[in-house]
Amino acid sequence: GIAYWMIGLQANWHCFFWYIVISYVINMCSYSLCLFVSCFAPSFAIANLIAPLVIVMFLLPSGFLVNIADLPVYWRWLKYVSFFRYGFEALMINEF
Repeated sequence: GIAYWMIGLQANWHCFFWYIVISYVINMCSYSLCLFVSCFAPSFAIANLIAPLVIVMFLLPSGFLVNIADLPVYWRWLKYVSFFRYGFEALMINEF
């Protein structure tokens, strides 16, 4: 929460509230995805190998790392299921 004010985003409580809510929802989606992966992994070590790959698979089409137009065609469908992308869009709508 303190980073919101340090970055210089909109200085009103309404936008700050939605920033916290959206960040919490993204956090819970990430947590749920890691729990899902750990349920199907046969061991803790394998779950620790698979979970970051799955997270990056959802992070790539979000617009943080790579522009969606620069992704190969066979990866572009992931933009419709990426919770990072929807969270990023919600944060941008909240700010601008």
